[in-house]
Amino acid sequence: MKSLLKCDCLSLYLLWHIMIITTDSGCPSAKQLAGHHEWTAKDLQRMELHILGKLGWCVTTVSYLDYLPLFAVLYGVNVNLVYSDKIMALAERCLSKQSTVLMQPGVLAHALLQHVIAPEVHSPLESQVLVHCNIQESDVHQCKQLLVHLSSSPYSSPTSSPARPKFPLKMFDKPSEMGVTCLPTIVEEPSA
Repeated sequence: MKSLLKCDCLSLYLLWHIMIITTDSGCPSAKQLAGHHEWTAKDLQRMELHILGKLGWCVTTVSYLDYLPLFAVLYGVNVNLVYSDKIMALAERCLSKQSTVLMQPGVLAHALLQHVIAPEVHSPLESQVLVHCNIQESDVHQCKQLLVHLSSSPYSSPTSSPARPKFPLKMFDKPSEMGVTCLPTIVEEPSA
């Protein structure tokens, strides 16, 4: 009896496994979908985000603040040093520049970390991090130059629009006092 039950369980497992393999091989890849329907990868990403939103999954954007603690742990730097006010202000100044709006968050985080520890220190771990995070060395070098320039230049506050005057809030008792004309209402006569 037990051997029959084991045999049944094994056969059900094998059938289930075969069914999954067949359905997985029948599913087109993202590249095949893009080729058939002339969609771009960006279109597929937007569709994926829309579906995840409909399923109620919280999809957050990744910023340089997400990379900083990871890189700090990898390089053995104190996380509190990385999150200091000076470094955060430097990162905000870098992001406020028009030329760095499209900078990848990993590039800024890596350049900030190199700016904190030492600009000329290169380790084998650094090249592995750059490869795994898909970060180009030229982008990091350009960002480091910008950080050095920003840290050496005096801070100039961004131009802000002049403050709008605040008018006192006036309370009205009737809509007509506010300048709104009352709309006539339709009065229905009671039916007999």
